[in-house]
Amino acid sequence: MGAGAGSPRPGAPTSLSVLTHREVLHPDDLTGPESLLLLAESLLQLLEAGGEDAAVDSLLFQDRSKASEAVAAAIASGHPDQAGLAALRSLADGPLRERSALLGRLNAARARRSTARSKGKGRR
Repeated sequence: MGAGAGSPRPGAPTSLSVLTHREVLHPDDLTGPESLLLLAESLLQLLEAGGEDAAVDSLLFQDRSKASEAVAAAIASGHPDQAGLAALRSLADGPLRERSALLGRLNAARARRSTARSKGKGRR
């Protein structure tokens, strides 16, 4: 699918997105670089359609560590939309990192409270 020198054609990510959405291609059919382009395209579409808050919410919905990995992979994908990749970088360096850190602190506080409660119940 390459356009020479390992760089994707400008329409390639959108084409991959449409073909997988229509189930003409299955994600297992894609090469590693094509999978990264599809990931980048999906994240860029999410960011464009829903804005930063929706993108951060969606990324953090499943797993904080995987969110950062996904964005880093998308940024390194070679996607031709350099402005979009810059927006993803900005998202990763700002709102995503901040919200991820906040969730980490909240989860740690919950774990401490849970541990304290379970220790307190056993001593009665």
